[in-house]
Amino acid sequence: MTPRTPPWIRHGVPAYDPATGLHGTVAGIGEPYTLPGPPDVVYLRPLGGGTEWRADIHQVQPALTRIRGGVR
Repeated sequence: MTPRTPPWIRHGVPAYDPATGLHGTVAGIGEPYTLPGPPDVVYLRPLGGGTEWRADIHQVQPALTRIRGGVR
């Protein structure tokens, strides 16, 4: 059974990727071309803008602490 998408993950929500140690906002959910079913990746964009990176949807965490220019 595939785990469901965490309910807090929505476009524009600040998130923390523990695999990279980076913070960003959710820019995309799932791969552009996938079979039906829950997505297993999320694309995050750095808080100040820049190139998105791919993260495991079940490892990312909501960003909770305020930092300059966003939240951590």
